[in-house]
Amino acid sequence: MPFDRLTFGTPLAGVRVLCLAQQLPGPYAAMLLREMGAEVVMVEQSGGGDPGRRSPSLFEMLNRGKFSVALDLKDDRDRRQLTELARSCRIVLEGFRPGVARRLGVDYETLHAVRKDVIYCAISGYGQSGPQAELPAHDLSIQGRAGVAMPVAFDPHYTGLPLADLTSGLFAAMMTAVCALAGEESRYLDLSMADALVGWASVLHVGDWAGEWNPFRGNANPGYGFYRTSDGWLSISIAFEDHFWQLLCERLGMHGVGGLDRVERHERFEELRAAVAERVAEHSTDHWLDELGTAGVPVDRVNDAESLLADELFLGRGVIRRDGPMPDIRTPLTQFEPQPAARRAPGLGAHNQMFFAHASTTGATDERNER
Repeated sequence: MPFDRLTFGTPLAGVRVLCLAQQLPGPYAAMLLREMGAEVVMVEQSGGGDPGRRSPSLFEMLNRGKFSVALDLKDDRDRRQLTELARSCRIVLEGFRPGVARRLGVDYETLHAVRKDVIYCAISGYGQSGPQAELPAHDLSIQGRAGVAMPVAFDPHYTGLPLADLTSGLFAAMMTAVCALAGEESRYLDLSMADALVGWASVLHVGDWAGEWNPFRGNANPGYGFYRTSDGWLSISIAFEDHFWQLLCERLGMHGVGGLDRVERHERFEELRAAVAERVAEHSTDHWLDELGTAGVPVDRVNDAESLLADELFLGRGVIRRDGPMPDIRTPLTQFEPQPAARRAPGLGAHNQMFFAHASTTGATDERNER
């Protein structure tokens, strides 16, 4: 059985990751580990596979270059095959509800028995212990519980970005990579999505807790927010700097209010925001980028999905590539060289034959990524 086939480069060259997690947090973590050079084998339920396959473009982005094996973990033979595969895996990611991994026989104790130096990360909504450990959770409910979904004066809208999923995925990749690179003999990591996000939320709330001015809350600052232009949107990000506010007022023709300090701007927020909005709406985004940006005011364009792909900043830095039918968005981890060979996301069970001498009859349903 070809368990020694390791193909990728630095800094996690020679590290194989077994991903038992589905949808977003675990696969995102595995994607980051792959970009650091690890080889990732994703285990999917035979028959249906990862529910993330229902969103083909997102699935492709998260799972490019990985290997897929399709197994039924309730089947004794398939479970034995997975346990044997685990012998070659330094890192294991799982995303079941607490207790499910043990019932399926893929818990830390079981896999540690076959791989003594395994780094095992269990990702769950509320952690492996505590009063809500057994409860189901998705990103939105965790955002609310962690205190990051509260509206702020300058932008009361939910962006739709799955912050809890991405934050926990980032922490999972960082924690497991650090343990592997540090030569840890073994480690069990209990990663709660709620815990991961509340750590970020502390940055948002610490000013409120201390009774101080909170720059991230905005404190109704008319110089900080999104403004509609004649053809799109413009961000103005004057957090507290009086000199930037003075420059903005000069260029907008808002005479008599440029000398207001932060506290005075807060007190007159509604009046001043309306004045800024009225003037910004008179011209295009490019006009204001030239008029305000060249004057030193911190402004920028607000991209949508289409304009983002044409943005010269990201194209010029190679962050966005348009080599195929779908754009390739590269993370900072792609600075590591050599990068893994470009491959598509695997078909369900495409690599059962590669990893198992006697492939499950329910696997190997799609060979499009066998090469």
